[in-house]
Amino acid sequence: MTNQESEIKNSIIYSLEERVDPVYFTEGFTRRPRTVRYERKLEGCIQLVETCVEYTPKDNPNAAAAIYPWLSVRIDAVDVVAGRMTGNNHGLLASSSPTLHQPIDLLAPIGTGARWFVYQSDSIPAAITAFVAFSQQWVFPFLREYIDAQSMITMYRRGDKRVLHDQNQFLRIVAAMLQQGEFTSANETLEKFFGRPANRRRFASVFEFVEQHR
Repeated sequence: MTNQESEIKNSIIYSLEERVDPVYFTEGFTRRPRTVRYERKLEGCIQLVETCVEYTPKDNPNAAAAIYPWLSVRIDAVDVVAGRMTGNNHGLLASSSPTLHQPIDLLAPIGTGARWFVYQSDSIPAAITAFVAFSQQWVFPFLREYIDAQSMITMYRRGDKRVLHDQNQFLRIVAAMLQQGEFTSANETLEKFFGRPANRRRFASVFEFVEQHR
């Protein structure tokens, strides 16, 4: 880490202490000293928000860094079923990954943005203040909702665009349905997203698992 990068990191941590901690702590999050990650433990669920820092970002060569926060949610009840469903085959599902892992900017309407460029240390407080405002408007409401298998299913059914719907997430939706005893819905969802011949062959073990629970 260069001297400039070290200075930026130290300034970010100081701004987190001064501007973010009071807000996130009120929401039940904690942060270990000298880290940039906030964690909240709920019943059956762990939520993380990390203020990731990218130094010398390629999309803005004039910036020294970019603050680009990500969130993660682990819902054990869903992940256990997903692991059993895929036989813990990492080629089918990254079972060690969180239930949900995505940039926080997906929580807001397109164009809102949640990526803040830093040019010098004195530009960090404004970026961190913007992160706090974004969290209050978009992150906290989402994390109050995305907490268990049923909330995952509800958000999927209404087409909630705040959730990154990729292969991993669709498999976990199927797992959530199985966990909630919605066996027919789980089979229909699996058919919808993985029913083409090539996918059906690749995910044959998943189809077999779901079929056994119908």
